[in-house]
Amino acid sequence: MKTTAFLFIIFCTFNTAIAQTDSNSANSPEVEKSKDGYLRSFIGNKWIINAPNGDLLTKQGFDQIRIFKSGRAAIQLNSKWGFIDLNGKQIIPCIYDLVVDFKDSTVLVLQNNKWKKISRSGLLVKDQLSEKDFTAFGLPNLNGSTLYFDSNAANPNASSTSVQINNSADVITQTHEVTLPSVPCPNNITFENGNFSNWNAFTGSTSCFSSRNRVTLSSSSFINNRHTMLGRSTSLDPYGFFPVSPQDGSNFCVRLGNTSVGAQAESISYNISVPANATNFNITYRYAVVFQDPNHAFCEQPRFVARLVDPLTGESLPCGTFEHVSSAGIPGFFDSPVSQMVKCKPWTKAFINLSPYAGRNLRLEFFTVDCTQSGHWGYAYVDVDNNCSLTADVNYDCDPPNKTVLNGPPGFQGYKWWESDFSKELGNKEQLTLNPGKTLGTKLWVEVLPYAGLGCRDTLPVTIVANYPVANFDAPIPQCERGNIFRFKSSSTISKGAIALELWDFGDGSSATGSNVTHTYKSPGNYQVRLVAVGDNNCKDTIIKQITVNPSPTVSLKSDAPIILCKGESVLLNVPKASGQTYQWSLGGTVIAGATLDTLRVTKDGVYAVSVQNTFGCSANGSSVIRVIDADIVQSDTTICRGTSITLGPLSVKAGQTVLWSTGATSPSIVVNPTVKTKYLVTVTDGASTCSDSIVVDVRSSELKLTNPAAVCSPAEINLTASAITVGSTPGLIYTYWKDANATQNLANPDKVSVSGTYYMVGTSSTGCKSDPTPVIVTVNPLPVANIVTPLQTTICDKSTLTLTATGGTSYQWLLNGAAIAGATSSTYAASLAGSYEVNVIALGCTSKVATPVNLSLIKAAVPKFSNSIACVDVPVSFFNESDTLSSGLVNWAWDFGDGQGAISSNPVHTYKRAATFIVKLTVTPRLCSSLSASFTKNMTVENPPPGIKYPNVYAIKNTATQLSARFLANGYSYLWTPSIGLNNGSIQKPIFNAGFEQKYRIRLTSAVGCVTIDSVSVSVFENSDIFVPKAFSPNKDGKNDLLFPFLVNIKTLKFFRIYNRWGQLMYQTSDFKQGWDGVYNNIPQPLDTYTWIVEGIDVNGVAIFKKGQTVLLR
Repeated sequence: MKTTAFLFIIFCTFNTAIAQTDSNSANSPEVEKSKDGYLRSFIGNKWIINAPNGDLLTKQGFDQIRIFKSGRAAIQLNSKWGFIDLNGKQIIPCIYDLVVDFKDSTVLVLQNNKWKKISRSGLLVKDQLSEKDFTAFGLPNLNGSTLYFDSNAANPNASSTSVQINNSADVITQTHEVTLPSVPCPNNITFENGNFSNWNAFTGSTSCFSSRNRVTLSSSSFINNRHTMLGRSTSLDPYGFFPVSPQDGSNFCVRLGNTSVGAQAESISYNISVPANATNFNITYRYAVVFQDPNHAFCEQPRFVARLVDPLTGESLPCGTFEHVSSAGIPGFFDSPVSQMVKCKPWTKAFINLSPYAGRNLRLEFFTVDCTQSGHWGYAYVDVDNNCSLTADVNYDCDPPNKTVLNGPPGFQGYKWWESDFSKELGNKEQLTLNPGKTLGTKLWVEVLPYAGLGCRDTLPVTIVANYPVANFDAPIPQCERGNIFRFKSSSTISKGAIALELWDFGDGSSATGSNVTHTYKSPGNYQVRLVAVGDNNCKDTIIKQITVNPSPTVSLKSDAPIILCKGESVLLNVPKASGQTYQWSLGGTVIAGATLDTLRVTKDGVYAVSVQNTFGCSANGSSVIRVIDADIVQSDTTICRGTSITLGPLSVKAGQTVLWSTGATSPSIVVNPTVKTKYLVTVTDGASTCSDSIVVDVRSSELKLTNPAAVCSPAEINLTASAITVGSTPGLIYTYWKDANATQNLANPDKVSVSGTYYMVGTSSTGCKSDPTPVIVTVNPLPVANIVTPLQTTICDKSTLTLTATGGTSYQWLLNGAAIAGATSSTYAASLAGSYEVNVIALGCTSKVATPVNLSLIKAAVPKFSNSIACVDVPVSFFNESDTLSSGLVNWAWDFGDGQGAISSNPVHTYKRAATFIVKLTVTPRLCSSLSASFTKNMTVENPPPGIKYPNVYAIKNTATQLSARFLANGYSYLWTPSIGLNNGSIQKPIFNAGFEQKYRIRLTSAVGCVTIDSVSVSVFENSDIFVPKAFSPNKDGKNDLLFPFLVNIKTLKFFRIYNRWGQLMYQTSDFKQGWDGVYNNIPQPLDTYTWIVEGIDVNGVAIFKKGQTVLLR
């Protein structure tokens, strides 16, 4: 079960307070009269203002109203600021995030994180402010600063992120001086987890009780904007303009409270377990406070409280509790430059020595409390230091004479410093300087005297320790000898102060200073890099890490002069081979696929480069230039036609190369026209190298003979490319085809000529020799136009014919479903079968088939058949047509239901009005062949089911078997009891009821034909055997309550049931439990009256049951 803790606190101030009349904001509105004479009232969580004469100036309420300055008062509404004049009129709308008070005729305002200066009417005066502009209003230079407002609250569950750096090299050695071990602080007391883990939250309200401030709190979740976790930032408080993050370097702090009003109070607490035998355990925390000073009674003012509490007694410990109450002139506070009503205290340190409470549990609490009259607010920032062991701040200089500066715990009025044996006082200020300093580990004492009401006098041990830096750096990963540049980045740290000097020794005789340095090694090998970090207190730390410089491979390729090859020759390029090395060759900057060996055979021009990588990942590159002499004549040995010429070449000649042909020509190509077979030679020279090639040119001629092709029928085509047409021509000719004798009009698709005419062919030999154009004659006869005269109808009644007529030819062949009909070769045909009829028409030796066949269908008589649904009187009977009309086309339906009624639809519905056996007839007639009618008849019995009834109630003993029974109508009936719960079988006439609850059943009685009757019965359940008689009955012969009879529960025998009138006269008696009184005595109906009855029966266990009572006869 979840419980809520309530905390009820009365703060007793440590300063003497004047007794005030008790007040409570719940009883009356807050009213204050300010220095400007105006009266401000806080009503319904809003401020209104009255003029000095009492007139109401503002009907609208505001969240805040400041005093008038230069005739303007700042107002706040929905977190935005504006101004009203002395008459209460809103001169400047509430659109600004923050405003200060007017000074003369201008004011500074903040909007969207930008400060501006505006006039009394709200007009922009200056939008780029200088430091002087801010100083004139008592503000620091806020250009570029971010202010923290309530709406900026961060997620209270935000978590911090830690980053771990993994160096690639191991630490060889690291030296530190031994420092005094610190005592760990309780988990997350410093908020450095970035959340409120281990802290508790409270919210509540405040009031003034017996002149003391009273706060009532209950435990709650952490509420954003009341308990707000703030990550480290550069934002400033919007009233005190101090940083919202403390200057101790912590990553998180907490803001407690807000600028909302309503007599709110907030608190957070932490339960501390002080270690047993603790001799040096303390808590140092920092806080900053911002609250309004409404000048109320002392107990009504906003306040900030810090307490150390004994959780067992709930009492505050005397040396760990203080409070700041809002008022003018509080020590350490200053007036906000934004509003004089707001008092601010920047970050301040406080110290609590917990060693006297070793082994005890304590609770650290912080509170922010608004004013009790509900109209003014207060909030504070809180942070806890992460060192819980040092009572004093020790600054030890490691260089002789070891000057040491000691700073005592903050927040005390007086200090005294003593030698370890208290033999000598060393100083009496918060800071003590020892020069020369003491030996490390020396123990001194500091005596602290608190301010009145803010702690206790105490004597604390102080040990002289040195703050040594921790040297560290990121060791670079290994690099290669060629082109190495190692970058060293120091990550040395020191807990206090700064790193003043960092000295590097690179292990090769070179050194450097600085946080980030670079170095290049000249030779491969392992080097020990040493870093010495020196703090600003001259304390040192050294770390040594090893780095590695890996060797680079060697490559030797000839690159000063090209290697000359004749086309088709090759050369083997190679580089020194070493175990584990990889190789990749490239040509002209493009990688050669598969070229990954130490050798490469090349045949082409280009710059061949190789990249070699060794097992350390280091690489080297080299290249060679290959020049190829291309003396190849592009043509092979060839043949030309007599009387023609041929061009030899051109050769691929590069700059600086010369050509010489056997004809004496020196150009890359020459034109020759030999008359006989001739061999030509060419030589290409590149410097001292030459390459040669030769070609043979033969001389040839050609002859063409053609045969006309046989005639064809359209759309058949003649193939002029067939070999039969050119039999007798010179072998190997290549043919072209033309429409004219001059061979100027090309014949497209000569293999598919479809038009009669004379065409021409030209034959060309493999050597390019051509024949004269030669004619060839093509004959293509047209196809006849086949047609079937469209018949008047396309149906044939069974056992009749239809004549079809064809035109367009000299002879014919009729087809049925694609197959020729034997003997059907005239222009007409008598069709008697269904199917698709076509005809082939023949003329001029060409045959055409009719384009559109005639499809004839054969109408046959239908096969009638039907079935029907259950036939009951007054229940619609559905007739289901099952006739086969697949070959009958569209048909007409004719129904005769046997009762003088009929229908013409396919699946009719008919209702019979009497029970009988009827002869039902269905006649089906094809619409196109009325002579093909057919009929189907069926005898159908119609039943008349009895109406449903309600059975008398059945009375049963709880969880005792009781016989139920449905009425018997006729043989062949089936029974269904619903629901079946409580029955041994819901599908029989007489089931057994056995249950502990009452139930109403519906009984479905279904005849053999399927007609249904629905009856019902109710079963009442009783604990024991009993007899019941109704309290009234109405014998009016309406079928309802006409008889008065006893209801028997588990009764085996009815001994008697007797009824008497009011004079004791016996009106009726029976021993048959199925009989009852109908209200008649001596054939005379008895009047409306009350009658007395007695009844006795024997139950199934033989026990006599006697009952008596009265009933009313109703008329």
